[in-house]
Amino acid sequence: MRVLVIGATGTIGRAVPEALEAGHEVLRASRNGPLRVDLADTATLSPLFEETGPLDAVVCCAASPGWVVRV
Repeated sequence: MRVLVIGATGTIGRAVPEALEAGHEVLRASRNGPLRVDLADTATLSPLFEETGPLDAVVCCAASPGWVVRV
């Protein structure tokens, strides 16, 4: 499976790809890195998914105290 892990540089986010890599292709996204996403800025989502191409799963481990999304 092709799995995207969002928040891959955080405490939990670093552990998840390590657990998945044995049997899956894992892509890592974070605010800093080759695949960039900032969940506080929804305009970064479309470019991320255009860059990754088709995925089988997305795991979100992102957390950032201090921002709130209101719907």
